[in-house]
Amino acid sequence: MHNAEELPHNTNEGRGPLRKIPSGEVRACACIKHLVQYVRGSPISWQLSRLLQEQQPERYAQLTTSTEPKDYSDGLACGPMDRMLERQSWLCPIYLKYGNRASYSPSLDRIICPLKEQFPEGAAFYTTLLHEMSHSTGHPNRLGRLKESSYGDADYAREELVAELTAALCGAMLDFATTPREENAAYLNGWLEELQKEPTYLFDILTDVNRAVRMISERLEDAAPMIEDAASAEAA
Repeated sequence: MHNAEELPHNTNEGRGPLRKIPSGEVRACACIKHLVQYVRGSPISWQLSRLLQEQQPERYAQLTTSTEPKDYSDGLACGPMDRMLERQSWLCPIYLKYGNRASYSPSLDRIICPLKEQFPEGAAFYTTLLHEMSHSTGHPNRLGRLKESSYGDADYAREELVAELTAALCGAMLDFATTPREENAAYLNGWLEELQKEPTYLFDILTDVNRAVRMISERLEDAAPMIEDAASAEAA
């Protein structure tokens, strides 16, 4: 669809705090931790530990506590989506990793999305993921909807509208509310202009949305609980 390698979206806008740790900071912390582990148990380990505690108590606390990302999630779960992620049964690979951007790469045919724990609302996580899944339905080997475009032009805006409406409809079917991306509000005038110039514009959009929704819903139906899952639940 785009000339750029990926279709990135900043999931921080309108969806709560997402902090991306600078790579330099990550490497520095890793080196210090390895050093501490190396000298631990040696005659000088207690001296280093005491020195660090006295001179840099905050840093010492960071090194001796868990570095797992804070869980911001409200606990909302969506069975069909969670099973699809667990089984990796979507049409292309989906990688969940700590970060502050979600994207779909047409050339690599893969989706990258921040962890669910980073979103204050579970609905925001699923909506973001559905948005990127919507983009992936347009791959040439699927619906063939994606076109070469640049950020902000008519084709880019059109694809964003398709993805937003698809995510919203899928969210409604899955019983959770979706929130449109704030950055897409800037495209509203462009969509209205296109609608005024070409009355069939909205019809064409909805046709593509319907196809994308159908493709996603069929995949989610395939992610229904297996017989052994149901049996395990009954036994519990």
